[in-house]
Amino acid sequence: MMKMLETGESEKVQMLINYLIIQERETRRESKRSKGSAKNKDHLPKLPVSNVVYNVSDYFNHNPSDLIQGTSNMVPVFVDKCITYLDKNALNVEGIYRISPNNKERDNFIRKFDADNKLNLELLSTTVHVVGAAIKWFFSDKNMPDPLIPRHLHEELKGAMAMPESSVRLCSLRGSYRKLPIANQATFKFLCTHLNRLAKNEEVNKMDSSNLATCWWPNFFHPVTSFSTQPDLVYGDILRLTILQCPFIFHDKPEKVFPKTS
Repeated sequence: MMKMLETGESEKVQMLINYLIIQERETRRESKRSKGSAKNKDHLPKLPVSNVVYNVSDYFNHNPSDLIQGTSNMVPVFVDKCITYLDKNALNVEGIYRISPNNKERDNFIRKFDADNKLNLELLSTTVHVVGAAIKWFFSDKNMPDPLIPRHLHEELKGAMAMPESSVRLCSLRGSYRKLPIANQATFKFLCTHLNRLAKNEEVNKMDSSNLATCWWPNFFHPVTSFSTQPDLVYGDILRLTILQCPFIFHDKPEKVFPKTS
């Protein structure tokens, strides 16, 4: 029992370290990009109050419900195109979502889509890391006004994680996700299914469910943090379990059973 507790605490500490490293790296990149933008501001389009630089088509800076493709497909086309591209080209790529490209490359990719929403990604000279960084940005608080997982469900999800580690916990998570706005639910299901596919290939891409959750949970939950407060890592645990049990939670498949640690 003590070994299990120590292992759990070790995973939480590592998740915190990974989160802080990612946040520090992103802050440095954004700082460099801002300085570069200031030097070249005469060559950029006029920025609106929200500081969104991708404003040609008015596609970005919206929630999923504003971007649905139709009643038969609630997933925003940008998400659909990026994830389809990554499913085809990135399942075996080591460090996908963990390795960040140059922000300028990411911004150029997003600008191209902003100029042409029917863009064929297969015809672009780009990399999976650029596309991965762009899709993560799409769900971050730098683009979406509200988190994909609405704040009013955060405490309910945390309560589900406090339940005994059993099917009850998974059923509670599934019940909470069914309360998501319909476009958010369809989009989250689409993304988690993709992340589950990546996790199944962890021996090749070195991205297990824990690594993927560390990279992604801030983009789904938009945590409010400051220098005096640490992020609530239970959100990472929620996403990790959701990725692992995605077939059960979203596709009505049997629960995945893992061998108990002795």
